[in-house]
Amino acid sequence: PGAVTLREVPATANYPPFASTVTPTPNLSGPLFDAALGTDHLFTMQIDFPNVIAALGRYNFHWERVRIPDEQIGTPVDIDKLQGEEATNWEVASVRFGRATRYAKEDIAATIADMQTDLRDVGVGALNLVGANAILRYVGEGFKFALESLTTPLNAKHIAFPSAGLYMVRGIMAPALEGDEAVVRVPSVAYFPVLAREPEEMAKGGVTAELDRRSKAKQRIAEIEKALSEDKTLQDEDRKALIKERDGLKASLGSLTEIIESHKKGYRAAHCGHQGRQRPGRPRIDSETTGGPRENLRSPQET
Repeated sequence: PGAVTLREVPATANYPPFASTVTPTPNLSGPLFDAALGTDHLFTMQIDFPNVIAALGRYNFHWERVRIPDEQIGTPVDIDKLQGEEATNWEVASVRFGRATRYAKEDIAATIADMQTDLRDVGVGALNLVGANAILRYVGEGFKFALESLTTPLNAKHIAFPSAGLYMVRGIMAPALEGDEAVVRVPSVAYFPVLAREPEEMAKGGVTAELDRRSKAKQRIAEIEKALSEDKTLQDEDRKALIKERDGLKASLGSLTEIIESHKKGYRAAHCGHQGRQRPGRPRIDSETTGGPRENLRSPQET
């Protein structure tokens, strides 16, 4: 057999990675996890360290934005093999200042439209105020961006999405190696899916989903009322459960005021039920059990 050379330092990682997850702020709710184009989100990588010593180690973080090809959506994809784009702060700055420019243009256009219908001296002053407001908006965005760049921790990153499509935000945490470590862990990698869409498309989808939800709720209410009126074999507990479900569905179809009132009634009923229950071992004391009003009771020291 040939000679075997022993290394003092392991050539590759010899320990498994730490468990990790990525969460966005503001939250992106499922099932689509959609985000509007022209905005950015703060993604935070959370590491499940087994002990304090491991958490005190030195680590490097890297963030990537992985674009899923449109033709591969809906098919099994090995995301680890897809090339990612580095998410940079300049992309976020471009999105934010671009939004500030768009708002400034809309303000100026609205002010000019008002001046055309009311050509008074105050109109010119209003245009000057709009220009000053645009400058202040740029200054505010600049200060905010600089402050966030200095204070955002290494395990967090603001990420913007350049175009519509399905993305995977990839967070990578790797130990900072000096070359003489006996224990080397595999880098921790976590993903979060994001469907970047136009705001108008998101609004239309939200309206469609709400109309579908209301339609299904009305169908379910009709089914419950039919069961309550026709099914004579319903037990009392089942009947109460159906009535509660029906009332909840009806409340969800009402206005915001009606929904709040429904919640208030539920809280009052729960509170009254809690007050009506006595603690075991503590007899009730009132005018019926003492033969007189409660204020006539005296302690032994008072008598």
